[in-house]
Amino acid sequence: MRKFKKTPLYLFLFFLLLPYGLNAEKIGLLPFKPVGFESNITEAIYQLMESELSSYGHTVIPPDKIEEKLGKTVECHNKQCAAEIGVQMGLKKIIFGSLTKIGEKYIVSAIVVESKSGEILFSDKVTSKTAEDLDVCLSRLVKSIEEGKEVEKTAEVGKIMEEEIEKVSKRKKAFFSYGVGFGIGTLAIGYGDAHGDIINYYVIKAWYETPKFAAEVNSNMGNFLGLGTETSELSLGIALLYLFSTADISPYLGAGPALKSVSTGFFDLNYVLALELMGGLVVFRTYDFRLVIDGRLSTSFNEIEGVDGPHSTLSVSINLLYSGKGPGRGCFGF
Repeated sequence: MRKFKKTPLYLFLFFLLLPYGLNAEKIGLLPFKPVGFESNITEAIYQLMESELSSYGHTVIPPDKIEEKLGKTVECHNKQCAAEIGVQMGLKKIIFGSLTKIGEKYIVSAIVVESKSGEILFSDKVTSKTAEDLDVCLSRLVKSIEEGKEVEKTAEVGKIMEEEIEKVSKRKKAFFSYGVGFGIGTLAIGYGDAHGDIINYYVIKAWYETPKFAAEVNSNMGNFLGLGTETSELSLGIALLYLFSTADISPYLGAGPALKSVSTGFFDLNYVLALELMGGLVVFRTYDFRLVIDGRLSTSFNEIEGVDGPHSTLSVSINLLYSGKGPGRGCFGF
């Protein structure tokens, strides 16, 4: 008697799933009309949309495959043209739209057309605050396309959107940071006999941070480390900082006034007003904990016990700050 060979499992699964693959809805992605978009971001958007649409069980034909099949560059930005291409390609639906960059915002507009009838099935847009947030926004847009709802209704405009974004984000619009640090300084100019002495600083720092600026409040307490004249300094200052980047490592520059109480060897306690210029690096800026490397020049032009100004201190400190609740990014539809 002839023995039948066992059918491999992968062949069984192939034939089992074959009907679903044949019946998968074919959707085409036409090249979107770019306005101010970088080419690499445009390509990334096509790939993200293709991936998201495929996750809902659709067979997606990307723009380059459509142009390859038609043998020409496609510039199609109305429903009639889109429907004609959809019929030529044998697609049930086809998507066209536009990509617009305004400042730092990215706007993705999508229109879904049924190829056979030319009827518009969906039309809406999302706005991403940064290029890094486009994945979140496109996921929301594709879900809206799949459900046939406007982005606002799908996102429920508030709590659901915020919760989703916070899971994948590392930046929020504005927040407080606060922490402590340690540094060293030198009495660079003035201060009588204490000129050139080294001081160690204990720092308390807090700032209110936005993507580009930070308002800082800082307090420094310094003690003399050398072997000569006894020196101490206590200051309370405010400053406005400009942050050059929203990335993990961001340089900054700033300036602001400070009120200082200074005591050196032959001086009594003196209160002076100083101007501080500062600059440095924020490291791990997109995390709850960040490291701030700060250098500053603090100069007072007051006369202290008969000694004319200026009196200047140079210092460098390393500070550990905590931003509290994790930062968040965002996108929205309109």
